[in-house]
Amino acid sequence: MAISNDANFTNASFENYSTTKDWTLTPGNGTKVVYAKFRSADGGTIIYSDTIELIGQSFTDSNSIKNENTIKNENTTENNCPLTPGKAYKAKSNATIYYITEDCTKRGFPNEKTYFSYFSSWKDFSTVETTTLNSISLDKYTSMPMGEKYSPTYGALVKTLDNARVYVLLDSSKYWIPSETVFKALRYSWNWIETVSEKVLEKYTDQGEITETTTHPNYTLVKYLNSSTVYRLEPDPSDNIKQVKRAIASETTFKKLGFRFDRVITIADSEIYENGETIVE
Repeated sequence: MAISNDANFTNASFENYSTTKDWTLTPGNGTKVVYAKFRSADGGTIIYSDTIELIGQSFTDSNSIKNENTIKNENTTENNCPLTPGKAYKAKSNATIYYITEDCTKRGFPNEKTYFSYFSSWKDFSTVETTTLNSISLDKYTSMPMGEKYSPTYGALVKTLDNARVYVLLDSSKYWIPSETVFKALRYSWNWIETVSEKVLEKYTDQGEITETTTHPNYTLVKYLNSSTVYRLEPDPSDNIKQVKRAIASETTFKKLGFRFDRVITIADSEIYENGETIVE
């Protein structure tokens, strides 16, 4: 786990998990946010946060957030929000660029890649007074999902911030993985899961949930344990109910098609498919 007073976990380090921990808040009166990031043995992470009101200090912390309920009441409509939802801003005194949500809360961009999944240029954010940006509370979700300009890699596993459903993206379709049992049976990896905005998911056709655990969905990339040949599973041209495996001719073809070797599923020898035509450039 890692604990921080900073949503970006600046200078924070992972340590062994413990059910309790002494923690020092930033000085000054005000509503403080403490963030906790937990990492599984498989490398997946999840972040939680909570607020606490610090009093009895000799001064007021200008960087503390307002009480969450106060912010919610003040920003019941878009017109009451001091900044425009869907836009990006930074304060004159801070390098962090924030995204303003539809609920008039802010989320900090953790890196350049995430920023450019929402915007096309560094000119797309505005610099405002520190007091203006501080008047907007941090969003309850501290992480920033990838935005609608983001194109996940082939075979990506994704979810949204406010929904625990995990989808696998194959070709132009999305398949819901309904349980941990199905997830493990299909040999997916927890650290493949990315958090994306709802607008990213809307680009894919919903194919419902995966119920079969002895075969993989069409367009999954697979290989057998003792073989270097990578196949793509596809519908049988003569019978769409059946599946065939099509060998990818070469590494050049593999890369040209935009595939990633770390998204290839290694399957058991008992998972058998008829051979289809080889995929060439």
